[in-house]
Amino acid sequence: MSRILSIFDETANKYKLTKTAESRCLQCGAPINGRPDKKFCDSLCRNAYHNREAESQRRYHNFVLETVEINYAILKEALGDGKRFLDYYEAVGRGFNPNIITGYRKRYRKDDYFVFDIIYNRSDSRIDNIHRAGPVIQSSDEVG
Repeated sequence: MSRILSIFDETANKYKLTKTAESRCLQCGAPINGRPDKKFCDSLCRNAYHNREAESQRRYHNFVLETVEINYAILKEALGDGKRFLDYYEAVGRGFNPNIITGYRKRYRKDDYFVFDIIYNRSDSRIDNIHRAGPVIQSSDEVG
């Protein structure tokens, strides 16, 4: 019996509620009572904080998807008109964002940028060599 009490005392001492500085809620800034590692004053603040973080991530995700769609539409329109290049500043003025791409490949002295199946090269003043990627053919070595 004394052995059990001894283990209980050691466990209780290990998890003492000791704080060196007063903790504040990450959501509302109110003082927190309880465990030293506690981050929120109650479940309402905890949920509000995590919902705000999730909303920020959702907003960024939607921004990237919308931008990729705009980039793709601009490049697809250029291909449909038979163009192999676009003026960089004109494309940016129409909503093209060169920072949002779906792929990148370095080839010799040029960089290939992908927006899904459309590939292009970029310079300071032009978007060059706009073309669709050819079909992907697996070699017999790659087939499982």
